[in-house]
Amino acid sequence: MLTSPAPSLSNKGSPTHASRSAVAPSSARSGASTPPSTPSCAGTSTARASAVWRLDETWRFRASWGQGFRAPSLFELNYDQFGVTPNPDLRPEKANGFDAGVEKLFGENRRQRLAVTFFQTRVDDQIDFDLMQNGYYNIDEARSRGVEVEGDFALSPRLSANLTYSFTDAIDLSTDTQLLRQPQMIMQIL
Repeated sequence: MLTSPAPSLSNKGSPTHASRSAVAPSSARSGASTPPSTPSCAGTSTARASAVWRLDETWRFRASWGQGFRAPSLFELNYDQFGVTPNPDLRPEKANGFDAGVEKLFGENRRQRLAVTFFQTRVDDQIDFDLMQNGYYNIDEARSRGVEVEGDFALSPRLSANLTYSFTDAIDLSTDTQLLRQPQMIMQIL
């Protein structure tokens, strides 16, 4: 699982530990003939590799590695309303991540499953929003790592349940502080 600076995959730091680029001059924001600046993504690439090893019919070991990038959106670069200052100097996010896990199938017809996965992602220049800083800025280095436990259980031939628990430790590496808006624990029951 490569968590996207969701993303994704997103989470970020606070105003006291962010490196913020200079704001564009007012002529660049006011609709002058100067086109909006766009960050360079030249030479940037993405890759992903993954593997699964089946020990037998009930045990699986899996791992994956990936890298990616996300350029700032036009909105993040140029949004200028309600006190939010545009930041045309945002740098693209660059991420490297991996996960490794084990999965066990059991029960009648192997309809039940238990899986444990460890994951870690490092992001350079993670893009964040902070109203106290009046807009978007880059976090120099961020790291998210944790573990996820998942179970699928067949309660009857027509009814099943899925339980997921995730623990994530997301920090700004330059200040060693927790990233904001990143839940440390998530539990889901379906």
